[in-house]
Amino acid sequence: MKYHKLLIAGLLSISLACQQATENKQEKKVLHKESAATRRKVSVKTETRAESVSTFPCAILYEADPTKIKAFKAKMNEEDFYTVADDSMWYLAQAREFLEKQNVEIVDTKESKILLTGKNHKPVQIDVPIDQCAALYFYDGINPPVEADLTMVDEDYKKFIQQAR
Repeated sequence: MKYHKLLIAGLLSISLACQQATENKQEKKVLHKESAATRRKVSVKTETRAESVSTFPCAILYEADPTKIKAFKAKMNEEDFYTVADDSMWYLAQAREFLEKQNVEIVDTKESKILLTGKNHKPVQIDVPIDQCAALYFYDGINPPVEADLTMVDEDYKKFIQQAR
């Protein structure tokens, strides 16, 4: 678990330097097709901004800010940090690519406290654990957000879609 968190921490540091994901030309099966019946207005608010998301489901992708990444780097030796960062960057790129192919709206944030307001207008807060540098949450605007494993996004998304139906 410790190395998993370090892997995610490293991923974030590389993501700050490079936000480029490779294009995969193969078509993948879309698990969720958006229709008028599934559109919901979801409000995502953090300490510094508010954003409306108009599709269901949406994904909230948290990446640590540079200060937090520097703190993680100070806790590890440099070689390990960059190895973990490289692996983490790859997992983030794969997650983003998968979600884009599924037509999932992605909300990027660097805030560790995220307030969501969905269809029922009842606020739900996500508190990203202090020892995480990256996190992914799925939210349908009705049920509580579900945290996904960045290394198994496709499997976690399939479970989320089945439960949201």
